[in-house]
Amino acid sequence: MLEDRQSYKALARYYDAFQETSDLKQTVDWILRTCDNHLGVDQSSEMRRLADLGCGTGSLAVLLATHAFQICAIDQSSAMLDELVAKCELLSEKERARLQIMQGDIVNYRFADKQDVLIALTDSLNHVPAEAMHELFLTAAFNLRNGGLFLFDLLQESFLASERGNQTFFAELPDGDELPAVSLIWENRWQPETKTAVSDLTFFERRKDSDVYLRSTDRIVEYYHDLNTIQYLWHDQFETIDVRDEEDRRIFVLRRL
Repeated sequence: MLEDRQSYKALARYYDAFQETSDLKQTVDWILRTCDNHLGVDQSSEMRRLADLGCGTGSLAVLLATHAFQICAIDQSSAMLDELVAKCELLSEKERARLQIMQGDIVNYRFADKQDVLIALTDSLNHVPAEAMHELFLTAAFNLRNGGLFLFDLLQESFLASERGNQTFFAELPDGDELPAVSLIWENRWQPETKTAVSDLTFFERRKDSDVYLRSTDRIVEYYHDLNTIQYLWHDQFETIDVRDEEDRRIFVLRRL
């Protein structure tokens, strides 16, 4: 079970402002290349169905909707999905028609139509507890057509232990056209016994035309998954097409058997 549906109320409003967005286009280009290389020539690009699992505020889903995909963006947090709905105003009518937004738990949500591609990127699966991962892969296998692709990443333990481990960060955003001035205190704790990273976020948002700040909080929990043994969770349903290690994460490309 993922975080509560009402989680990330504060984080959702500022999530994009604190994120690095320069890699989005590169990620989309990689997804497109991977689909072209591994989905098979018999699949019409106009017919490809792609589900973005744990889509957050939907920056990736919105960009993918400008390409020839039928997109289903799904997340547990209603606050995150509210931000995605607002972004859809930037799309053309044709592009908006390609993008369906769903609220649900990616561990057990079953789509009405089989998908050609599932993606779970930017740490989405690290929010799934270890005991739920087997069910997640069973659900993914159910949701994919035979030969469909599952693209996902998982954080390296060294990254969680160092970048999340008992460090505190501070950031500020100036006043913007739509967002007020806000300060963020990001406190992290790495729990080596359970291999869990807990991040407590405290936002101080200045009221308009005032020196009064409103305080709000959110919590993020991330679980490390053993990257050397996790393949045993999917070996009956998927074959591994590609595995790539980066400094902070490992990226997987699986094909549905």
